[in-house]
Formats: sequence, C-alpha cells, structure tokens
Amino acid sequence: MRLVFDLDGTLIDSRPGIIEAFEQVSKRVFNQRHTLSHEDIGPPVRKMFLRAFPDADEKSIEIANKYFRETYDGKSWQNFEPYEAVIETLNIFSQEGVMLYLATNKPELPTLNILRKMGISDLFIRVSCQDQEGCATKETMLRRMLETPGKKDYMIGDGMSDCIGARAFGCKFIFCSYGYGRVDQSDHVIGKFKEIHFSRSVI
Repeated sequence: MRLVFDLDGTLIDSRPGIIEAFEQVSKRVFNQRHTLSHEDIGPPVRKMFLRAFPDADEKSIEIANKYFRETYDGKSWQNFEPYEAVIETLNIFSQEGVMLYLATNKPELPTLNILRKMGISDLFIRVSCQDQEGCATKETMLRRMLETPGKKDYMIGDGMSDCIGARAFGCKFIFCSYGYGRVDQSDHVIGKFKEIHFSRSVI
C-alpha cells in the first residue's frame, strides 16, 4: 500500500503562520492588511495574492510573492499545529510497512523544516514540493514518486488540486473534510485524520 499525503490542511493546520506572513506582506506591498479566509488557504502563494488583489500589476504580485517567501520561510513557518493523531497514525502506518509519501504546494525549505520539527521526516520515502523540478502539479508529483498507479495507491488531501491530481494519475482520493478546501467528489471522506487508519472502510 502506498499513501501520498498533502501537507497544509491535511497533516497540519498552518493557517496561523500563513495568515501572519500574508498580512505583513500585504501591508508592506499593497499598503493594506488583508486577512485570508479559511477557503483562501491552500493554493500556491502567488495565486492567493492574485485572488486578494485582482487589480494588482504583475510586478507587485511577484514582489509580494518574494517577500512572503522571505517572511514565511524565515520564521512564520514555525506557527503551525499538527492535526490530532497525525504523528501517532503515521508512525503506526510506517511500523506496519505502509509506504508513505508527501506531495505539497509548499516549497522544499519550509516543508522539510516542518517535518523535522514534527519528528516525522524519516517516515516518508519521498517528499515532493512545488519548487522541485518536475513537480508543478499534484499529478506530476504522483508520477514522479510512484511512476504508475496501483490498486492500493491513495492520495490524501483537502483540496481540488489533490483530487484532480489523483484522478489524472489514476489512484483513489481520500478527502479530508476538516481541511481548507472543498471538492466535488472523492472515493472516501474523513472528518478526522485518524479515521484513515482506524476505519477499515476507508483503506
């Protein structure tokens, strides 16, 4: 069995750090403190700035994206909380011989820092981040890590990009309804992370 996890809204609640950095950069670049809503979090940062400031020119968006990376990657990434039972459940999966992977829209630097802080970096066979070569979408991440789909392959996430990637790759998708996003359809829905392991109707 191979399980591929999203990070934000799936393994961790990273809203506090993202909101903190986004507000600081919005004030610095656009002279207004824009607060992200629950539904705004999840896409790549550049898209979040485009949604928040649709009339902004391309140069301003690029500057905002650059400052966000400096702010979030430097310090704000530390402001997160793992969802309930995530660390325990991932360790159980690893002990059972389940192959674990991570596919995230986060850049590599804060992703690895977060995994190390949680003490789970060694549990994953491979970690794919959007700033790595060949990892522009969740589909390309899945193909890079798994190559071909198997009957016991699952993508677990909270957003449409996770769902679309799983469908395009050809594996099953488990929707984490406690996260940030909304999806049109999924193979399974979980309201708490630990349901992935303890509900045998899921996997």
